[in-house]
Amino acid sequence: MEQILYSVPLAELLAHIRTVVREEITAVNALQPEGEKLLSVKEVSQLFSPKVTPQTIHNWAQTGKLIKHRIGGRVVFKQSEVMASLATLKKYKQ
Repeated sequence: MEQILYSVPLAELLAHIRTVVREEITAVNALQPEGEKLLSVKEVSQLFSPKVTPQTIHNWAQTGKLIKHRIGGRVVFKQSEVMASLATLKKYKQ
């Protein structure tokens, strides 16, 4: 049976963590189409005219008017999906 608890030098542990994080970031980036921009809630709220609050963006995501994605606990939106949603939000324009 493999031993799971053992002493590892701090530098070796940090190097391993960095390697795993880089691999995960590379994997996430590979899933995105080339040039797909991810926007924060604040960035999305600033796209609309008249301007809307970040809370409105969260409300629209909950009701399905906008599609949200989570990356590392953060809520982000694909710019192409936000632009496509503008058609259903007729009061607002870019």
